[in-house]
Amino acid sequence: MLDTELKQEQLSNGQSYKSTKSGSAAMQAWALIISIIALFISLSNSGLKSKVDQLSSKLSNIDLTNVNSEIESIKTDLASVKIDSFKGYVDLTIPDVQEINKSFYVSELSARQNLTGVIVTGRIINPQMVTHLSATFKIRIAGQSREFLVTRISPGRSTGFEVYVPDVPVEKSNYGIVEYLRSTVSYYM
Repeated sequence: MLDTELKQEQLSNGQSYKSTKSGSAAMQAWALIISIIALFISLSNSGLKSKVDQLSSKLSNIDLTNVNSEIESIKTDLASVKIDSFKGYVDLTIPDVQEINKSFYVSELSARQNLTGVIVTGRIINPQMVTHLSATFKIRIAGQSREFLVTRISPGRSTGFEVYVPDVPVEKSNYGIVEYLRSTVSYYM
């Protein structure tokens, strides 16, 4: 049966018409959506499950005739999940200033291959009015993590760091999570 005949038959029966030509685009959209949700689930942050459930229920109601608008809507929802749930979630491919937890920022991030892992370099920014001594941070990339020490970060300044994260292929080192763990605080009264 031709596509136009199918359309006419479905419309005459009161059914909504769904083109078979948009089927491959819809399948690609579903694959993209499922892979993004799998990424967020694998990062396993608290509060994420309820947001993923909300997105899943939205996915089950998608009308394939409006695939592009539905994909844009889901992208917007996923962006809000990323912003709300992933403090410390950073893009290692851009040099922009990015927020991490406990009022620190990172900038000038990059990752390069070394042996079986990657070396991540960047700068930690201290926007606070106190000096942090022996500040310990943790970076997680592709399931691997490593703590690193920044000896001193003065108020309103930044300090460079370099850390080797083993067993991470460079093609999987575009994103990671940077966390502040602890430090000694120095201030003057």
